[in-house]
This record gives sequence, structure tokens and C-alpha cells, in this order.
Amino acid sequence: MTGLLVVISGPSAVGKDTIIERLLQIDGNLRYSVSFTTRPKRDYEINDVHYSFVTKPKFEELVGRGELLEWANYNGYLYGTSRTRVEKIQRRGIDMILKIEVRGAEQERETRPNGGVIFIAPPYMVELMKRREERGTDAVADHEEQERVAR
Repeated sequence: MTGLLVVISGPSAVGKDTIIERLLQIDGNLRYSVSFTTRPKRDYEINDVHYSFVTKPKFEELVGRGELLEWANYNGYLYGTSRTRVEKIQRRGIDMILKIEVRGAEQERETRPNGGVIFIAPPYMVELMKRREERGTDAVADHEEQERVAR
């Protein structure tokens, strides 16, 4: 039996990582899909644990080979989900959880309509902006685009 595909989506700082961490703790048959990205690694991040950090040419090569289930440009950086990684784990009967930004989730829903998409909405826009500032991981220049996507 093929594993399920569950997508968690929502604007930046809405709590996707916290929800995913909890789901992984309570469901032993659930695995997290590590996405590719071209954005710089944050101090606390580990390559191939939080993201697979690649150059823009490498990312474009992955797109050209059809390796990505979905991909999107968000705040000038590219993000995408590995088809090979997801399908390999699903073939073993293991459920996959993906964290995908809003536009990528729409793309994923079109290519894999049998997957579930859970959209996490911010409680209040003011609270979402406060969380972003407290987190301190995003450039101030990115906040305007993030707020536009969140609305």
C-alpha cells in the first residue's frame, strides 16, 4: 500500500514547523519531506534536515529533469519538493508530510489531487507580524511580500 501525502501550508511564521514537529512525534508512520531551496542557510539550520540547500543552477537542473513535484519562487528564492524522495518513501507504505508555501501547495494539489492539503491561517495579521519580528530570521525587506501572501 502506498503511503499518504499530506501538505501543510500557510504564510511564513504561522506555526507550520511547530505543527509538523508535533505530528511527527505522535505518528510513527509519518516522515517529513526535506525541500530544496536556494535561500541562504540560517545559523540553526542543518543541510538535508531542515532543507537541502542548493545553488540556483542546481535547482534549475532539478526542474529541467522533472525531479520536483512542485516548486515556487518565494521572496526571490526557489523552493521545491523532490519527487524521488517522496515517492520512494511512499512506496514503502510510509506517509509523507510536506511543508509547502501557498503557491507551491496549489501546484501540488493540481499534480497530486489524492493528497491532503491543510492550510494554517494566521490567528490575526497583527499577531503574525509580531511572530515574524520575534523570530528574527527574515529580512525586513521580505515582510511586505510575506504579508501580501498571508492576506
